Amino acid sequence: MTRSQKQRRGLMRPSSFVVCGLVFIGLVGPYLVPHDPFKQDLLRVLDGPSSLYWLGTDQLGRDVFSRLVFGVRTSLSSILISLLVACVIGIPLGVVAGASRGLLGALTDRITDAMTSIPPILLALGLGAALGQTLTVGMFAVGVVFSFSIIRLIRSVTRLVLSE
Repeated sequence: MTRSQKQRRGLMRPSSFVVCGLVFIGLVGPYLVPHDPFKQDLLRVLDGPSSLYWLGTDQLGRDVFSRLVFGVRTSLSSILISLLVACVIGIPLGVVAGASRGLLGALTDRITDAMTSIPPILLALGLGAALGQTLTVGMFAVGVVFSFSIIRLIRSVTRLVLSE
């Protein structure tokens, strides 16, 4: 094992702890926060950290710590939506593209190649503009865009397995 492989492997454990910690905060945190993240207290605008508000308050007097914990939950649900959409679209189409050698396989290859040649953010913005401007629609658009990468990966793996 080379030195760079050992360094990468050494970074895997702390990264896993961070990801697991964020998932834990996203799942359990909203039940443990001391304040409502949406409740405004205009008498406590931009207060610094204290025993009452651990990270202080924002411009509307809302608890920053509570808002941070709820933000983690929103981010994790967004990631989950885009990942599920990408896998639900990408895995079946990748298997079909890898297993079929005829016109269907060639057509899927060309569409996938064309879609991966366009910058992903442009595709996501275009889909988001066409479908609507909510967080769920935006994450659906991101999932559709990144499903083409999954199609390519699964297609290659399917062809490798079939050649064996």
